[in-house]
Amino acid sequence: MVLLLLVLSGITYGVSRLGGDEFWRQFWPQLLATAFGIIVTAILAYSVWLNQENTQKELRRQNLMQDLRFEIDENLNRLANLEDFLTTGSDDQHERGLRVQGLRTAVMKCALSPENVRVLQNSDLEDETDWVGKQCEEFGHALTRGFGQYFADLAGEQTGEEKTSLDPRTRFWKEISPHVDFLRVILKQLDEKLNEHETRKVGKTNFPYHT
Repeated sequence: MVLLLLVLSGITYGVSRLGGDEFWRQFWPQLLATAFGIIVTAILAYSVWLNQENTQKELRRQNLMQDLRFEIDENLNRLANLEDFLTTGSDDQHERGLRVQGLRTAVMKCALSPENVRVLQNSDLEDETDWVGKQCEEFGHALTRGFGQYFADLAGEQTGEEKTSLDPRTRFWKEISPHVDFLRVILKQLDEKLNEHETRKVGKTNFPYHT
C-alpha cells in the first residue's frame, strides 16, 4: 500500500510539474489526509480482527476446560459405580443392573489435537492430559479382561464347579481395586491442574470467565 502511494505521488508530482507548482501545493495536503485515513482504517480493522480472534480463542479454551472437567467427573462417577457394583448388593441385583462402562477419553484426545494445543498453550497440562488418557485406555483393557474372568467364574459356579476361596465379585474387586484407586488419584490431579491453568489465565485477562 505504501509503495502504491509512493508511485501515485511520483506520477502526480510529474503531472504537477507540467501544470505548475500551484497544483502540487493543493494536492499534497489532500494526499497526506487520504494516506493518513487509509493507514488509520487499516490499523483499526486489524485491531478489531485481532480482538475477535482473541475472543474466539478464549471461548474455545473455556469450552475445552469445561469439557475436560465434565469428562473427569464422568470417569470418577464410573469408577464409583464400578466399586458399588462389585462391593454391594446381591448377585441378582448386579446381574440385572450390569452395564460395563470403560472410562471416557474422547475429550482428552480432542484437547491434544493441533488446533486445541494452540489454545491450551501449556505443555505440562498437555503432557498430563496425554498420560491420564493413556492410563484410562489401559484401565479399559484391564476392565474387559476382568469382566471376562468374572463371567467365567459365575458360569462355573452355576454349573456346580468347585468354588474358589473368594466369590467372583470379591475376587474381581480385589484385583481391580488398586487400579481404581490409582485412576481416582490421577484424574483428581488432572482436575487440579486444570483449575491451576484457569486461575493463571483469569489472572492475566479480564475476559469473562465461566465455570
